[in-house]
Amino acid sequence: MRQKAISKQYEATKLKEAEDKRLQENAEKEYDEKYKEGAAQFSSIDSGSVLSRVSDRINEIKDTSQIDTLRALMGGMKTDSDEYIALRKKQTESMRQVLNEELAIIDKYIANAKAVMDSTDPESQEYADAKTAYDNLTSTRDKVASEGEVDILQQEWNTKQETYQGQVRKVNNSLSRIDLIAQAKELAAAYNMDTQSQEYLDTMKKITLNKLSQMKNELANLQAIQAIGDLSEDQATQVLQLQNTIANEQALIKEYNLASIGIGRAKIQDNSSERENELLELKLRTGNPDDSSSILRNKRIANAKEEVSEINQVIADLKAKLPSAGADET
Repeated sequence: MRQKAISKQYEATKLKEAEDKRLQENAEKEYDEKYKEGAAQFSSIDSGSVLSRVSDRINEIKDTSQIDTLRALMGGMKTDSDEYIALRKKQTESMRQVLNEELAIIDKYIANAKAVMDSTDPESQEYADAKTAYDNLTSTRDKVASEGEVDILQQEWNTKQETYQGQVRKVNNSLSRIDLIAQAKELAAAYNMDTQSQEYLDTMKKITLNKLSQMKNELANLQAIQAIGDLSEDQATQVLQLQNTIANEQALIKEYNLASIGIGRAKIQDNSSERENELLELKLRTGNPDDSSSILRNKRIANAKEEVSEINQVIADLKAKLPSAGADET
């Protein structure tokens, strides 16, 4: 019997606790609605309760944002993607919106208190109460704005840093891919071609020009990234490093152009040696006549004409490339 009585008493206590909790929640909900509408009593509003309210709402956004971010990352979203950056910015903007909404509510009460002051006798108790409420509310607003701003500014700065790092990482990843693809093409050219040939030089030049074009696009992307403070100094360093890399590639183009001239010159020299050998062979076949003989003179003239023709052809080939050459090729 005693156990039954204790059990019933315990059950009644739990029921009362549940009912009290329900009533408390209803009362809080009712007050929350009145507060948001600007209908709560001035005396019920203080900086502590408002700060707690703002903090609760911001923490709720933080928790939701963390879950959304983790879900996005688990779903394959990259931290350097535009979608991820937009998500993080939206989360920070939501925190700012919460603070602005809460400050707007306080502004209603400040305006109400001011309206009472403007419409009552300055010597009356009603005016004095409104003045006290006005001063307290103004002080509360300043404190809420100040303390709320600290947390939000930190989040905004974290988002700016995260955005900057993600965008720079995206550029660097693109540059790495550009370099690796160019290396693969260069190795294939070296394996499949005569590295002393004009065809090889033209291929290497084409690979480098394509690489240069892509690097310049990434330079523009890097320069377009928004950065402030220490981030802007880091950005300037990154830009300078990439500009130096681009300059090295441009110098490589000039080396290929000079090598092309060298190939033409080497070809002329090889042909000239062959012609000298032919002249010597002719001299031996004809009984080693005097150098003034017409046969040898005609051969020397023919050799000279061939050499001039070859030189002109090399010059013509080089000139033919100039009209279509871009700024990086000259």
